[in-house]
Order: sequence, then structure tokens, then C-alpha cells
Amino acid sequence: MSRFQIGLVEGAAVLLVAIMSAVAGFHSDRSPSTARLMWIRIGYGLPMIARVIIALATNGWVWPTLALYGLSMACTEGVGKAMVADLVPKGSRGKALGIFYALTGLTQLVASAMMGLVWDRIDPSASFFLAAGIAFIAIVALPAVRTSR
Repeated sequence: MSRFQIGLVEGAAVLLVAIMSAVAGFHSDRSPSTARLMWIRIGYGLPMIARVIIALATNGWVWPTLALYGLSMACTEGVGKAMVADLVPKGSRGKALGIFYALTGLTQLVASAMMGLVWDRIDPSASFFLAAGIAFIAIVALPAVRTSR
């Protein structure tokens, strides 16, 4: 791919994420109790699919899977913040979001280390299958999440 083509792909991905973020946020605000969990499920499911594709595919399939990761962020970023804000008193939202993102960062650090160990000690594909499996468990466990106070 040329640098120009990479720029076009990046620009298209950013535009797609912007549009989908607005769609997910609008829908989430209109029916928060059901829509937020649905968007979170979609957001967890897209990279799960991408990880399986990466584990099984050749290099040519890596680029399209990046769009799935971008769509995942569009489905979960704003909706996730709204869910956290719904669960805490108005005066504690900043602290709650700070704790949420601190825990998110810590889990991403642990997950990255796990993926690296599996990549080095077992097989690169196994690391993507592991990540997809963990995403599947998260999707299945979502009904247990409280979505409002």
C-alpha cells in the first residue's frame, strides 16, 4: 500500500468511527436501559471477530480487521461513559470515570502481557484466539451488569 492509500484508509476509518459513535450515542440516549448493553455487546463482539480473522487469515486480511476495531471503539467509548455516569451520583461522576479508566488501563496492561506471553511461548494465533475467548466471556457475562442505579 502506498502512503496515500494508507492515508485514505485511515481517513475512511476515522469518518466511519465518527459516524458510528454518533449513531451509537444517539440510540443509547433514546433507550438507555436496553440500548447501552446492546452497543457494548456489539463493541466487544467486533474485535472478537477481528481476532479470529487475524488468527486464521493471511496478511491481506489484517487491514479490514482494523475497521472492526475502530467500530468497536465507536460502539463502546461514549456508551461506556454514559453507563458509568448513570451508575453513580451526579457529584461523583468525575471520580467514577477516573476509576473506570484506571481499571481499564490496568486490565489492558495485564491483557497485553498475557497476549505477549502466549504469543512468545505458544503461538501468535493462540494469542488472538485467547483474546477472542475472553471477549466472548465478557459478552456472555454482560447481562449480569447493572445498567442503572
